[in-house]
Amino acid sequence: MYRLLKDKGNNSNVILEKTSTKECIIIGKLSMEILKLLEDKEGLIFDKDKSEALDLRTSWALDISEDTAKALSKMTMKMKKPIRDQKKKPSEQPSEKNNKKVDALDVLLGLASYN
Repeated sequence: MYRLLKDKGNNSNVILEKTSTKECIIIGKLSMEILKLLEDKEGLIFDKDKSEALDLRTSWALDISEDTAKALSKMTMKMKKPIRDQKKKPSEQPSEKNNKKVDALDVLLGLASYN
């Protein structure tokens, strides 16, 4: 047995829970694909005009079949790893100091080289 959970609000996540083991899968935000699947496989109605219709803004705890649960589990949020940057960064080597001009201060401090 599976249960479809949704918190109150339009923009809340839909969670699929296996009631026997309490395993949960976050399917994602409520979308037209999820609503279409629930209408087709479970016979749920989301039309505002009908009195037996489910309200999209309320919280849900719907018992659903295993076939519907498998179809919903394929709609889970797909996580992608970011593309790794393959470019090689140029190594920053300290450039040789051009010490052709020798000042008196360089001589006193010992920084002057006479090559």
